[in-house]
Amino acid sequence: MKNILVDSSVWIDFFKDGTASNELSDLIDKNLICTNDLILYTFDGHFSLMHKLFGLKLY
Repeated sequence: MKNILVDSSVWIDFFKDGTASNELSDLIDKNLICTNDLILYTFDGHFSLMHKLFGLKLY
């Protein structure tokens, strides 16, 4: 099976335990996902906002 490109909206939904979390979790377990720099940059911006709003830890 080929890798699946995971967009920032799916990552955000995954970390909010949304509707795509089970499917993405399965793909992660099977090592079938990929992403790119733009998606990571977009997701990082959302995480930084969540950090400011909810005090999430940055590592």
